[in-house]
Amino acid sequence: MSSYTLPALDSRLALIASMVPQGTVVADIGTDHGFLPVYLVKQGRCSRAYACDINEKPLDKAKFLISRHGVSDKIEARLTNGLSGLEETDVDTVIIAGMGGELIATILENGKTLVRKSGVTLLLQPMTRPETLREYLAKNGFEITEEHGVKSGKFIYSVIKCVYTGIPQPQTLFHNYVGGLGKSDRTESADYLKRTLDIIKKKTAGLEMSSKESEREQLPAHRQLIEQLEQLIGGTK
Repeated sequence: MSSYTLPALDSRLALIASMVPQGTVVADIGTDHGFLPVYLVKQGRCSRAYACDINEKPLDKAKFLISRHGVSDKIEARLTNGLSGLEETDVDTVIIAGMGGELIATILENGKTLVRKSGVTLLLQPMTRPETLREYLAKNGFEITEEHGVKSGKFIYSVIKCVYTGIPQPQTLFHNYVGGLGKSDRTESADYLKRTLDIIKKKTAGLEMSSKESEREQLPAHRQLIEQLEQLIGGTK
């Protein structure tokens, strides 16, 4: 085994790593430099991993890191478009982090064969449009089992853990904007909800000023969401 020391993961990747089920086979989609799969293997968190990226340059850097740390026998670097080519592997944990919520939803839709298998866990970390991703998950039978907020620099994100049940979840604004964060005891989760409340208040103010009937029709649901968020945040203090 290589004696090289892997740099510490940032807070975002560290949270994702902590949510990976012990002993699983991981596919890290959009692996970039490959830090996460190398860390997971070296820490004994996962038995094997696939480091996947759509671009050759970052994948070459991942291959270098994998070789440098002596884990080439446990991590396979693959040039892939999303989940393509992983359908027949024994992957049972899929990580898709650092992308927009809409792109993550598209990857999941195109990778149905893998992500809708029984026993497959998804760890998703949207950089933007998390509400769009949660809406997709609810509509398509994915259940959020755990979700936490995490600060990275001056930004705050959430990490979603979910599984496919085949049972569509209720379609509500509360689910789309809160997901599983209401059950999280992390301080960052409460901060995430406070930021979400600010966003919804601004959006609601804009709807109140609108002259479009279609937009004003959204007001009751948004006002209800504000009340729900205020009650939830009050309960997390």
